[in-house]
Amino acid sequence: MVRKIVGMLAGVVAMVGLASAPASASASDHPPPGCHVFRYDFSYGQGISVNCYHVPHPPYSFRVVAHCSSILSSWYARGNWTEAGFGPSVAECHGGLLSSARVANYHVDVM
Repeated sequence: MVRKIVGMLAGVVAMVGLASAPASASASDHPPPGCHVFRYDFSYGQGISVNCYHVPHPPYSFRVVAHCSSILSSWYARGNWTEAGFGPSVAECHGGLLSSARVANYHVDVM
């Protein structure tokens, strides 16, 4: 009986490990001109940080919008509005205990 429980637990751990993809396996996106993108992993999720040094028109503000996905759902995570050259806009995709979330894609909104 104990071996069956340990075997089932090992199967669940293996499924969770296969379901979570590393940031390097994400689709290759190209940031807008004048912007730099950094993807990072954390427990049960991924995040994206965008820093723009040039935005084409006033008021020169931007934010990143991450397209998040997990095993059963997808949603958007919006970053903070930031002025160009003053720091990054960060969006994070948070997953649950049995399903981690990842950044499937992203886009940058310009105000």
